[in-house]
Amino acid sequence: MSTNPLPPKKVADLNARELHIFKQWIGHEPGGGLVPYPTPEERHTRRRRERWKQRYAGKGNPEPSLLIKAEQLKRLGQNVKVHPAAKKWQEHVFKEADEVAGLDQTFWSSFISELGPWNCRGNYCPHCIGNKSGEGLNLYFWDWNWRNPDSLRCPHCGFSFPDARYPEEGELVLPRLNQRYTFYVRPDETTTTDWRRGEKAARYVGEPVHVSFAGNLRAMKLAWALGKATPLSLAYAISRKKKYARTLQHILLRMAEVYPGFPLHSYLQDSVDADPGYAVEHADALPTVFKRNACFSAYTGRADAFFHGETTTVKTKVASGLWGASRLAPEMAATADTFVSLFQAYDLVKTALPRPARVRIEQEFLLELYLDVKAYTPITNKAGPVRAARVAFGLVYGDERELKAGLAGFHAILAGQFYPDGSMKEAPVYGHKPIGEGLWRIPEMLRGHTDLYAQGLYRRALQTLVELATPAGLWPALDDSYACSRLPQRTVDIARLRCGIPIPGPTGTPSDFAITNEDLADKTKRTKPRVLNKYYADRRLACLGIGAGPDRIQLYLSGADGLTGHRHHDVMNVQLFAGHWDVFPDLGYLWDHPGKKWAAATPSHQTVTVDELNSSAAKPSELLAFVDKGNARHVDMMTTLANGTVLRRAVTLIRKPDGLPMLIDVFEVNGAGTHDYTMRANMPSGQSTVPGIRKEDPVFFSPVGSQDFYVPPRHPAKPAKFALDRRLQPRRQFLYQGHSHYPLRHFMTGGKTPGGWQATWSRHPRRVTAHVLSDCDELITYQSPAWRSQSAVAAEPNDYADTVVLRNRRAKSRYIVVFEVSKGANQIQEVSVNKAVGHADIRVAIKLTDARQLDVSIPGTLAANIPSRFAIRQDKSKL
Repeated sequence: MSTNPLPPKKVADLNARELHIFKQWIGHEPGGGLVPYPTPEERHTRRRRERWKQRYAGKGNPEPSLLIKAEQLKRLGQNVKVHPAAKKWQEHVFKEADEVAGLDQTFWSSFISELGPWNCRGNYCPHCIGNKSGEGLNLYFWDWNWRNPDSLRCPHCGFSFPDARYPEEGELVLPRLNQRYTFYVRPDETTTTDWRRGEKAARYVGEPVHVSFAGNLRAMKLAWALGKATPLSLAYAISRKKKYARTLQHILLRMAEVYPGFPLHSYLQDSVDADPGYAVEHADALPTVFKRNACFSAYTGRADAFFHGETTTVKTKVASGLWGASRLAPEMAATADTFVSLFQAYDLVKTALPRPARVRIEQEFLLELYLDVKAYTPITNKAGPVRAARVAFGLVYGDERELKAGLAGFHAILAGQFYPDGSMKEAPVYGHKPIGEGLWRIPEMLRGHTDLYAQGLYRRALQTLVELATPAGLWPALDDSYACSRLPQRTVDIARLRCGIPIPGPTGTPSDFAITNEDLADKTKRTKPRVLNKYYADRRLACLGIGAGPDRIQLYLSGADGLTGHRHHDVMNVQLFAGHWDVFPDLGYLWDHPGKKWAAATPSHQTVTVDELNSSAAKPSELLAFVDKGNARHVDMMTTLANGTVLRRAVTLIRKPDGLPMLIDVFEVNGAGTHDYTMRANMPSGQSTVPGIRKEDPVFFSPVGSQDFYVPPRHPAKPAKFALDRRLQPRRQFLYQGHSHYPLRHFMTGGKTPGGWQATWSRHPRRVTAHVLSDCDELITYQSPAWRSQSAVAAEPNDYADTVVLRNRRAKSRYIVVFEVSKGANQIQEVSVNKAVGHADIRVAIKLTDARQLDVSIPGTLAANIPSRFAIRQDKSKL
């Protein structure tokens, strides 16, 4: 079949006869025929690519030109003599290299498959899914060993695959490329009229996907093999022993054999049955006949981020476009990172390789891979490695055009991710994503050519990422940031060494960057950890803190800045840290797990929900007051929601004599409807209930969520206690059911409740007490999910937090709550508030157990000259 047999219209609009022909055409039914391979367009693309590669193959700078040069090797040698971490790092390099040095070409020819890898999006363990393994783990999570290379072991349940109980009976055939991919079809899928409809398939971001054990094995082998490039090249550069260069030559020559046949795969397991180079360059406008997917919804489904609904009989777009597609790794960012790592390794060994081998490696693999990477031109958070690749290419081949393209991309990516004041436009972890995944290489490779470490946005971005750290050294779980995410050691070392940005806290193990660039014999004294008192005006993020060292107190209040990418519906959310204790638990980022729906919803945050809907700001928040000096900290912020409701939150932070915080929260809502003030507290058990940082294997890409590995506690912890001095009874109607993929449970009601009562969350010795001073139309309690990792959702399905809601059904609400954080006995003895409304100040009186009296004056909503009206007075010596 060489011409389109169908009218040019959306696949979703085809009639029954046309639909039958279309299903034949895409291989879901027999009898479809084939478009001859290659088409004139494919042939033209291939010829153009080959001519371009011939211009460069074997003609690069013979001397090392990238991250490791004579300067770095000399520094490494000096550090090995004086620092145990450098010595251990070099020993590890040689251990990794010696593990494979001497393996001949026949080993790599059998080890690296001619078939490309299976995309890991939607990976799961079918033996324990929903019990221990989450759905859609989004990475190659298996335990695997190269000495037993044809077996995968689930790290959650220990089950090994392949296994006859889970046969790979599904297949995806690419007839034009003569390739066949197999995958597992769940038993539930075969009970439907047509399993290709994907109705019972596993889900990734709501779309049907399948796990392929054979495809995962190919990917694990490929990742391991390419991961050897770095240690082999470093071992050669240090020792000049040719056995290391020769082994890397074998690996790269095998890639030169197989990579030309690797097809383009994308998110949701689209595969393109066309010349791979043509597929890459047309990923956003591909002839529909070339796209192959096991599930029919890939052609007719949603029309949002994955563009399925826009597919016609003429044109389609691989799911997510080129940013989520690759011939080598799960997505383009990982592919670009792979290229830079391999190109760096090749840069160190190329003079030790015979010229014919060098030309073939470059012509058939490295330059073909580079053209794939270069095809991704948009400026996104995934573009950092792409632009680093262009700088690397420009330096090695003396191409000023590519250098300029890489440098322009560097500035554009930073501007896309950070405001002029250095605050991130997405979540902290996503602001750091392009830096950590490759953008950092650009300033380093260009040292001596262009100084990108001087005053500029890169420096300010690094400064902000350092400043935001909580007392535990983590980033606050702002929006799509993991509850466990922290600034990587390499970034810490770059900020300190190249930009002179002091990093508070204990010295960590030096990164590879420090080992090859810093004089580790220099015992420069580190600065003490400090609190952050700063308002990021661009981001509308207020940060207030008291104290110093590991027990310092830190608070974050999130306003709205008008952006939505990787954000939560958390307008006016507050996070509070007392040392390593995050008092108000924000769930953070659950990646692409279905639980993300609740984690991102307004009622899962420490804020007010209006009409049970997710909040959306009509315009950026307005700062009314910010007090960062004296014996208290205070911030006052106002936001108007899209429905016209005005939120105003004034938070006062005070340190008690025991060193722990108390927080006075005044939250006003102006707008007819239902106003729900939410509060919950985190009671850590002393055992790890948040995901730990998994030690990364030296593979050729590191998925952004690879730290999301949950380690369950060894012994069950005593449950946290929750109590309030009000009578409750079961509530018939539940709240927020449309927000959560998981059940919200145990709804209770206390009815209309006057102020003057307490709620307490505790697990010895920790306690959080909420002194509720305002009336509410209804007091509601319920339990909401408390897991803080996508893996923990399955591992601890009954991890729930007790939540209190103060509900008002009126045009205006004012909530006044005083929170006390304690370890042991409380120090607040009595709390009261005046009854003034309107323009009058709100006066909160707090009596402590040592007879100390605090009187805090907070401006009313419409008070003039607000910054000067906040005041705190005490009748004894300062706190």
